Amino acid sequence: MNDLNKSKISEISISKNKHPFWAKKLIRMALWIAYSGYKTKGIENIPARGSFIIASNHLSYLDPIILSAFIPRDLFFLAKKELFRNFLFSKLITKFGAIPIEREGFSKKSLEKGSEILRSKECLVIFPEGGIPETRNETTLKPGISMLSTLNNTPILPVSIKGSDSLFNIKTFLTDRTRLSLNFGDPIIPDSEEVDSKSEHRGKILTLLTKTLLKLEEENL
Repeated sequence: MNDLNKSKISEISISKNKHPFWAKKLIRMALWIAYSGYKTKGIENIPARGSFIIASNHLSYLDPIILSAFIPRDLFFLAKKELFRNFLFSKLITKFGAIPIEREGFSKKSLEKGSEILRSKECLVIFPEGGIPETRNETTLKPGISMLSTLNNTPILPVSIKGSDSLFNIKTFLTDRTRLSLNFGDPIIPDSEEVDSKSEHRGKILTLLTKTLLKLEEENL
């Protein structure tokens, strides 16, 4: 990463976003104990280098830590600014690469921050549902993720997390044998879609991402 890109990232308050391998391994050990094991699929789909967007469903406030533990890259997260009100929690999630954005979703400033990270060849995690949904009956994704992907010609790597919310649920804690799993899908390449307009391009990417996340969530590992 050149000095210019480093300075740009420091301007968005993430100057020391490093997730060392030993820390990731330690967190995975803790997750194994806490969840009585875990399962993963598609880890090989994670790009070893270059920029990409992780698109994940969102079940628990532990999801960013879980993703950080299993993805062998330094990560950045776009998180609603309300999460930064508590000083200690703000320090923790900032260390994990969290960047505050408006609750309503992607503003111009959010797009600029996300684009800076992607131009710096880094990994950006987005929870496109816009938060933790009250029900899993249907998936509605915010369009900001497809806009970031198409603007920066950046692949999206879909991932389905299951069971991250079971740690605080007595019923599932007592009944599920393996409560945590991560299912990584194939990357969605934005320039592989033939379109006539930018809006059509974003719409196709969002539709494909929605279908892929639902498919990953339905698979049993």
